[in-house]
Amino acid sequence: MIPIPDINKFKGSIPSGHDLVVYERGTSPYRDGFMLYGFNEVSLYRSFGIKNPVFCFLPNSVPDELLMAD
Repeated sequence: MIPIPDINKFKGSIPSGHDLVVYERGTSPYRDGFMLYGFNEVSLYRSFGIKNPVFCFLPNSVPDELLMAD
C-alpha cells in the first residue's frame, strides 16, 4: 500500500501496477475500499457513504490473506 497523506496536494499519477482506492478511516482498504478509475472520481466517496475518506494506491494483485483478514 502507498498512502496518500493529502489527496488535495497530491501531484503525479497512479503508479504502474496499482489502483487508486478510497476507504473509510479505521477500516481495511483491501476489504472495504472502492477503486477509483482516476483522480476525477475523488469526490465520489460521498456516494459510497464514506464520511472520513482515506486515499491510497493498492497493488492490482492482492494476496487472498489480506482480503480475508479481520
